[in-house]
Amino acid sequence: MDQGDETTDQTVPAEPTRQYANHLSVHVSLSEVELRFGNHVGKDEPPRIHSLVVSTPTQLVTFGRAIQASIDGYETRYGPLPDGTE
Repeated sequence: MDQGDETTDQTVPAEPTRQYANHLSVHVSLSEVELRFGNHVGKDEPPRIHSLVVSTPTQLVTFGRAIQASIDGYETRYGPLPDGTE
């Protein structure tokens, strides 16, 4: 899993879809993990889900490590992030 800005050793479409997300929910079963990305648009409205990523629980561990490494790198470079509980 790439943790940097470069796309070496990856197949990337010429025009990949890029979506902004400020919401993530994770749904798990014995054999599958579903990451649901979306946007909160109103305080009293449910998030609008725009992307689903389905993988295995084992891959979720790999994703988690890559995300944590990215957070650590960001904080080393730019300083601490808020804890996200706002």
